Formats: sequence, C-alpha cells, structure tokens
Amino acid sequence: MVSASHGLVTPLFRTLRLPHRIGLGGLVASDGVAQSTEDYARDATFRHSPALDHSVREEGLRGIAAAPVVVGGHVIGAAGRRCPPPRGGTDG
Repeated sequence: MVSASHGLVTPLFRTLRLPHRIGLGGLVASDGVAQSTEDYARDATFRHSPALDHSVREEGLRGIAAAPVVVGGHVIGAAGRRCPPPRGGTDG
C-alpha cells in the first residue's frame, strides 16, 4: 500500500496496494534492486495489472524510477518518483 506520497494527483493512487512482482515498484520490492523505465505502459520487463496500469495512466506517469526501501537489512517496500520525458534529438 502507498503509505506516504508527495505530488500525487489522483486519490486512487494514494490508496493503491502494490503486489510483489507486479508493476515496477512491486518488482523492485521483490528483487531489492533499483529499476527505471522511460515508458511504463510499454515496458515488458515487469508484470502489469489492469488496476495498476489504470492508476499510472490516471496519474499521468510515463517515466518512473524506483529504489528498494531497506530497514535492518530487509527490503520493506519501494520508493518511486516520476521521471521527465526522454529528450528528443541526438545523443551527442
């Protein structure tokens, strides 16, 4: 469950339960490894759920980064933040 937030737009996202291994945050909480995606909706590296995907769309999220929250050597959840959209143009 989302237990703390800052800057969220929709009330639905504040009460969302994030199952282990579902969504980017669930993957991070399960594996204990930070992850990011430039396009949440199209990313196939983690499992999606209709309810979570709906919440992400409603919140207007696209790029997301998440890191494990560790207490006493144990992962107790994940902390995430939205990322700015990818820049256009060339890499150099």
